[in-house]
Amino acid sequence: WVMGGLAGVDGMGRLLAFLIAVGLGTWLYGQSQGLEGGRRGVTVGLAVLTLVGAGTVALRFEEAQASVEARGATASSHGGSQPWDEAAVSAALAAGQPVFVDFTADWCLTCKFNERTVLSREDVRQAFMKHNVAFFVADWTRRDARITTKLAAHGRAGVPMYLVLSPGSPDKPEVLNELLTADSVIQAVQRADGCESPLKAGSVVCARP
Repeated sequence: WVMGGLAGVDGMGRLLAFLIAVGLGTWLYGQSQGLEGGRRGVTVGLAVLTLVGAGTVALRFEEAQASVEARGATASSHGGSQPWDEAAVSAALAAGQPVFVDFTADWCLTCKFNERTVLSREDVRQAFMKHNVAFFVADWTRRDARITTKLAAHGRAGVPMYLVLSPGSPDKPEVLNELLTADSVIQAVQRADGCESPLKAGSVVCARP
């Protein structure tokens, strides 16, 4: 699953091919233990050649990673979110949009749990639409140095991290808990849009038009 997120289906196939080669090489080495002399040397040599050859051919993920990155950027834009970028965040805030930034990684189980159980909920999506939230995803799967710096700036050593920024006070982002709830996200978005909950339950009053 992690390899699929890192390098796509092609990467998963390459890893599977390499693991099969490891199994074959291990079997050949085991067979060599019952042999003597030159036959043993040849069998061990075949085992080593199998592992080295398979590793050289299969464990090359550069093209697969580039393909995944290109597809991921396109999918994010069409899915209502976009890749995180400081300039884009600043532009959204300048345009009067609240901003939600999801610092995540494909290997982060807490991140995936939050995505499936909270961020994908219909009421959360509706709140993002109602308040015209600009949704950014900062993908730390491959340890992007820019994201590492941003995490450290907020006292975090890793993901998940969730920032909510208001156009009214862009220099004071709200950092949400690592384990999200729908209510915490919706209320943070409302605050970022200049809204507050009145005494009457189930409604909000927004200072901004």
